[in-house]
Amino acid sequence: MFGSQRGKTQKLLILAAMALTAWVALSWLFVSSFSRERIGKLVREELEVLNKQTDSLARDTDASLGFLLGVSELVARDERVIGLLSDVSVPAMRRQGARGERLAEINRYLANLSASLSADVVWITAATGDCVAASNAHLPESFIGTNYADRDYFQEARLGKTGQQYAMGRKTNIPGMFFSVPVMVKGRFVGTVTSKIDLPKLAHLVRHADAFVSDENGVVILANDKTMEMRTLPNAPVAHTTEAVRMARYKKMDFPGLDIAPWGSAEFPVLRRFGTETSPFLFSKRVLEGKDLEVHSYRRLPQIEVLNMEKRWLFSLLLATGLLLVAGFVWKFYHKHAKTRRVESALLFRSVMESTADGILIVDGNQRIAAFNQRFMEMWSVPPGLLAAGQTDALITHVMGRAELSLESLSLLSDVLANPRACGRETVQIKDGRIIECDAQAQMLEECVIGRVWRFRDVTAQIESPTQEGNRQDC
Repeated sequence: MFGSQRGKTQKLLILAAMALTAWVALSWLFVSSFSRERIGKLVREELEVLNKQTDSLARDTDASLGFLLGVSELVARDERVIGLLSDVSVPAMRRQGARGERLAEINRYLANLSASLSADVVWITAATGDCVAASNAHLPESFIGTNYADRDYFQEARLGKTGQQYAMGRKTNIPGMFFSVPVMVKGRFVGTVTSKIDLPKLAHLVRHADAFVSDENGVVILANDKTMEMRTLPNAPVAHTTEAVRMARYKKMDFPGLDIAPWGSAEFPVLRRFGTETSPFLFSKRVLEGKDLEVHSYRRLPQIEVLNMEKRWLFSLLLATGLLLVAGFVWKFYHKHAKTRRVESALLFRSVMESTADGILIVDGNQRIAAFNQRFMEMWSVPPGLLAAGQTDALITHVMGRAELSLESLSLLSDVLANPRACGRETVQIKDGRIIECDAQAQMLEECVIGRVWRFRDVTAQIESPTQEGNRQDC
């Protein structure tokens, strides 16, 4: 029976371990799927908002810069400008300078136009790249006489195309966007008209969003976060330009990079991170056609960290629930089988007690009746109510009233009752003539007395048989 029970226990533990393992796996799959769905929904919604924001920013930037290009185009079509670049030689214009009546009129025209159309400077260069008229001719930092032939926007205009470029101002040292338009006379390039807007005046474009603008070399030239400006995007082409080009355009040599890397989620590769930041962000960009600029927007998503934390909490909750369920099942199994074993043990104990011809009485350590068999009741004619009370004093009184005890028997009984560890055997005669052998044994558990077992055997036949045999022999 015990071997079978151990086998059942082992099977139960194995089943419990398998059930717990399956619960953990299913819980993780459920939590991962649930969390992935929530994060995916968040990413889709936020990416949609970010793309709209980037589109809006790109349109505003394109419109602002396109307006500046329109200023250059407007001046390039002016007959006075065309006539100036066609008829007047550069040496003559240099000698005449800003004092000449013709140039003075054009300078005033450029100054008024610049002020009314919010361009910082508008100037005219001859085919050689020398500035011959400018809206700031009356200022100390006047562009007149400065050569711009090395600028990209001038070289593009010389090829008959509109030119644009980000650069530091040669005379003002203020960064800005430059837009040039060629002036052609009968297919011959005679000069350019260039407009500039200082970059700080475009800050409003990125003021209300996490955004920045980079040039064709991957250098951030405008950003809401000013610490990003003059830093480079990953794999920026500026690293492959010469020092002379970098110095001429940016007036600096070294450009720290923006540490933009994948966040590390294979499920959501669109997520990025800045440096060692733990919160991911979404990234969106638009290329401004014809302007060699890129508009970038990003949107941090700290909600993902919250969702990941909730994912861990939910998994822990499901894991604890699984442990409680498995523990409850195991406890219920053990409780049920322990109860069954107690019932079986009690039945076995009762069958053993009733199978013997001796009367059995068991008392506990507190001298209360713990068990007895039917033979004991019959042997001493004990009323059922007396045993049901569980009190040994009344039972002893009843037994002593039924027996004829000698002084030796009384002394032995007193010793046994007084000493819990004492054992003894005595033969007593009942008033109805029967002879009963009484045997008392202490029950021990780790050197402690936990009760006593009394055994009563009717030995009347054994004692009378030799006497009867002797009487027959005498006859």
